[in-house]
Amino acid sequence: MAQMQQSHDMVCDFRKYLEDKSHSPHTVRAYAADIRGLFNGQYSAPSGDPIPNLVGRLVATKPTIKDSTYRRKSSALYAFFGFLSDRGHVASEPRILTAYASRSRCLAISDDDFNSLVKAIDGSHLASRDKAMFSLMRDTGLVGEDVLGITYKDFILSEARKEAVMTGDNRRALGLTNQTADFLREYEDSWFEYFDVDLKTDEREPYFRNKFDEGLSPRSVARSFSKYLSRTNLPEMKLMSLRYAFAKHMIDQGFRPQELAFKMGITIPQARHIWETLSKQKNDV
Repeated sequence: MAQMQQSHDMVCDFRKYLEDKSHSPHTVRAYAADIRGLFNGQYSAPSGDPIPNLVGRLVATKPTIKDSTYRRKSSALYAFFGFLSDRGHVASEPRILTAYASRSRCLAISDDDFNSLVKAIDGSHLASRDKAMFSLMRDTGLVGEDVLGITYKDFILSEARKEAVMTGDNRRALGLTNQTADFLREYEDSWFEYFDVDLKTDEREPYFRNKFDEGLSPRSVARSFSKYLSRTNLPEMKLMSLRYAFAKHMIDQGFRPQELAFKMGITIPQARHIWETLSKQKNDV
């Protein structure tokens, strides 16, 4: 009973920690539920271990767990580790979670495969939007809310061409290729066909929008990627392949995990896992 109360109190403290870090209410609920599942035995770990050691050897017991669910649980675990570190229970930035993250597949989409994907987008509704959005993700490593929260004002313009996009709390600039700049211009040329909002003057409106002239959701973007991928002969991959393509480009240029973490807006342990996995794939070729 005392152990159950201790677990309950720690989850409550974890929720407060997430709220103080300005996580969304949905994220707070989801992460707290995942960590509560840890204490309730939904994951395997040596019994009787203190919490820091338990976290280090955490593994999912359900082999059919979805990749998206796994990623969320992994993110919840990283957040929980940050909470433990903040409370002084564990040392900062050990390699404690590397084994847990090793199940995820870091597969970077190649240039040729990306061009095949782009060709499959032709003819779809708002095709110019999807080409621009996917190309932007590949150039910058941005996904999800980072991309969907971008506005027109976030782009850096030079001689009528977009050269970079500003993103994140620290407003880091991420460069764009000529291909992405061309896709973005093509998308903007089609605005009058679909949108009533003047995206060049309204700083609050999201740049990427759906057919109802509203902002997109991460789920709809993932569905679109899967739909276009099914039209090709490419191997199975996830939307995150675009993010990993950016990471691989950084690694090929000699970037280390610390620099990769800053560029991608992720933690150093997460960047280290991506760096090690993609570097190994490169060496295996």
